Amino acid sequence: MAKPAIVHIVDDDANTVKPIAMVVEMVGLKAETYRSAEEFLNKYRRTGPACLVLDVWMPEMSGVALQQRLAEAEIGIPTVVITAHADVRLAVQTLRNGALNFLEKPFRMQELTDSIQ
Repeated sequence: MAKPAIVHIVDDDANTVKPIAMVVEMVGLKAETYRSAEEFLNKYRRTGPACLVLDVWMPEMSGVALQQRLAEAEIGIPTVVITAHADVRLAVQTLRNGALNFLEKPFRMQELTDSIQ
């Protein structure tokens, strides 16, 4: 039996992370959570199918900066960007950086799980 895909959730807001992780596991995937971009970079290991759910606005390193670091390291991981403070310029930038979708908080969990799948 194949290992379930891992959804890496990077957001400094526990009130966002917990419900996302719960829903991810309810649909049969594994959730790994990180409180910062730095924590993700320190712990992430390529182990099989994976997806990244990434907040834009975090202290120290933004989600956009993390996208750029992953690209520089040639780490291609499908990414869904989430943010509470969206504008068109930001959405375009994250999509140009390779994000598959850009969701504004609050979003419908069904929309997020569709994007992850």
